[in-house]
Amino acid sequence: MSENSGYGLQLRGNSYRIIVSRHDKKHYKTWRIPEGLTPRQAKIEAKKVAQKFRDEIYSDRDYNRKVTFQMFSEEFMEAKEHMDKAKTTTLSGYRYCLGKLIPLLRDFRLGDITPSVLQRSLMELTKSTWIKSSATAKPEAFAAAIKESGLTHDKLAAKCGSV
Repeated sequence: MSENSGYGLQLRGNSYRIIVSRHDKKHYKTWRIPEGLTPRQAKIEAKKVAQKFRDEIYSDRDYNRKVTFQMFSEEFMEAKEHMDKAKTTTLSGYRYCLGKLIPLLRDFRLGDITPSVLQRSLMELTKSTWIKSSATAKPEAFAAAIKESGLTHDKLAAKCGSV
């Protein structure tokens, strides 16, 4: 397999075997030489077919270079809603998480989202109110907010149907 081409060609009688490797997996295709082509013409045509086959195999890599996180998120949600028919609570969770991530990663191309980009985004989220560790939780502030709302154990139990 040629280093720069991304594919290999093997002449096998009246056909070429095309080999494309990706992620430690080999993909094969056989292209039969049409009658009337000289050996040189056949090889040129086989290279064109091999390049097209290679592009098909690597097409999701091109997708990662072109698509932004915002575009991917929209496609993801559409697929989950219509094709996977995810539960409403699952969809709500996805929307919530994406609502926090999209402002940080919106214009990044998928191929540009690296571990360091994710780490910086996570640090930004921890500065916001979205993610708080248990070490920073303030139980007294939570209790004060409940008391201020007028919610009591009896009212909560009544709303839940326990009383």
